[in-house]
Parts: sequence; structure tokens; C-alpha cells
Amino acid sequence: MVQKGIYKRVKPLADLDQNASDQYAKEIAIFDNQVPNSTVKEFLFDGQEDIKNESDIQNYFDALSDSFKAIREFSKSNKNSELKVMTSDAFYQNMLSRHADSCDVRRVGYYEYETNCPDVREMLEVSLNRADFEALQHMAAGLELYFSMINSYNLSGSIDKAISSKGQEEDSRKILEDLLKNKDFATIRVGNGFQKLKSMGLDYIAAARWVMQMQNKLCPLGESNPKNRIGMLLNNGICTNKANAVEDSVNLSKVLDVLNGKILENVEFDREESWEYNSITNTWVDTSKPGYFTNVKPMAIFDSPVTDLRSLAPTSYDKCGQVTAIKDPTLGGVFVKGDYNLILSLAECDIK
Repeated sequence: MVQKGIYKRVKPLADLDQNASDQYAKEIAIFDNQVPNSTVKEFLFDGQEDIKNESDIQNYFDALSDSFKAIREFSKSNKNSELKVMTSDAFYQNMLSRHADSCDVRRVGYYEYETNCPDVREMLEVSLNRADFEALQHMAAGLELYFSMINSYNLSGSIDKAISSKGQEEDSRKILEDLLKNKDFATIRVGNGFQKLKSMGLDYIAAARWVMQMQNKLCPLGESNPKNRIGMLLNNGICTNKANAVEDSVNLSKVLDVLNGKILENVEFDREESWEYNSITNTWVDTSKPGYFTNVKPMAIFDSPVTDLRSLAPTSYDKCGQVTAIKDPTLGGVFVKGDYNLILSLAECDIK
């Protein structure tokens, strides 16, 4: 019920700025005039005017992330179950289309056709088994992780800064300096999403491998088709490209290594891509200049999140305004040789 009353809840935010308030009133009037009275309309306006500042916004995103967490955990704990769900009237048109797509139609004569359709009850209900629960778990996990990650650091002071700017463009360096004057801004929040990544990633790899092994059942027609899993929630099937099975398996193993903290050696940065056409051989020749090679540990910043982003704040810029150095040259432990500032300094600037 996170979205209940959301159209009304955000009104105090709009009222902080006259232009935003006018735009809010305009959009609400359009919505009110174009959308007929319904339970959905009542649902969106049935709330208190309680989102007033950055803390309220971030609490809303926490609730949104938690709602996807509930779906993920339910799907994970019930993946070995089978379930039938009755659909509501709101999905009638979609279910009718699903049912029609599942029919076989054969021409038997002049203007004569024979149809073979699933039981009409398929229009009113869908079934779920492990494949559907696996898919739901990881779709929910992605959204849970997204909302928790973008909400990981405190945004205190950002609304005041946005209002004071009055929509005018400002130098990004000045904006950052002003925001960092607020001692709470950019500090890590309880419930941040960093340490969720590994467990979710391990679950995803297990699910992906299971899907690859079960292609004959999950995708019997070899490609997405509404007849693959008639009556199931994911009726089009869960299909992978069998031609890429070996490569996909290798890539999953590489991701698993990263999740388990492997240091990746000789990773290239700042490569200058260029190609030249050879008219004699009628081919394109790679003339790219090699970049800088170093070692990185991607999971470092997830295993031990940076508690205050001030430690990653820029310390120098070039004439183009590009960052050439930050306080922590390891970028939170990712660049194990401490050479991130060297990589930043390789960026080109055309201003002399």
C-alpha cells in the first residue's frame, strides 16, 4: 500500500516553490478531468499531506524498497509451491488477449476455420510454479536493490539547494561544495543497499543456471511464444539463447568470482578507440592506443561501504572542470593499487 494517497502526500513538496506548486495544481487538474471516478483514483488521493522534506522522501523510498523485498522473500520461500491466482476485472482485456494468443487456428475450407483453444477458465486464472516464482523473485530483487541503492546516502539540504538555484545552471563544483556544507548530506543511511548485492547476486546465478538447465520445459518451442507455458503466469516461456549457452555459463562463473571478492587483474582504462580503413585489403584496421592497466576489486565498495562520501570528494580539477583527483585514491578499496587518481588524470582537456 506504499502508493496509497501518493498524489496528495507529495503536495507539501510542491508547495515549497511557487513554480512547482503551480505545475502540481495543473497536473492534478488534468488528471482529475481526464480520469473517471474509480477505486484507483480514490486510492491515489486517499492520504495525508505528509511528504515535506528529504527525510520524508527517503522514508518513502525505503517503504517502496521494502515492498519489493516482501515480494522477493515470498517468492523465494514459496518457489517449490504451485499456486493458482484468480485475476481481477482490471486484467480482463489482457487475459482475453492471452487466451486468444494460445489458440491454434487451422483453415479447413473456404472461409472455414477450426480453432483449438485452452479451457476458458484460463481467461480467469493464472498458475505459478518454480519458474514463475524464480522470475518474480529476481524482478523484485532488482527493484528492491535499485531503490535501496539510490537511497543509501543522506540527501539533507538538497531541496533547499534546488530551490535557491531557481532552475538556473550552476557549476557542478559549486553545487557540490554547497551541499557538503550540510554535515548530514552524503553520510550513509541505515538500511543502505550495498550489502544486499552479494546475496541477491548469488541467488540470481543459481536461478540463471537452473533456467539454462530447464530450457526444454521452460521454452519448449525454442523461442518466446504464448504457447510455451499455456495457463502459467509467464506464458511466453523463459527462454535463453542455446547457441550462447557455453559463453553464458562462463560469464556467470566470472560474476560469481567477482561476488566472492576476486581481484580482477590487468583491467584496461582510458583506451583510445580508433579504426582506419585499408583500401588495399578492403578491411578496417584497429589502430587504438592501449590504455592504462591496473587491478580492481569491484566488491570492495559493497563489502565495506563508504560511510561518508566526503572521502571520495574531488581535490583537484583540470581547466575543463573534469575531476583529476579525489581524497581516496583507492575509490573505497576498488582500486587496490591506489591509482584511481592516475586514471582520472589521463582524461584529455582541449582547453589550454
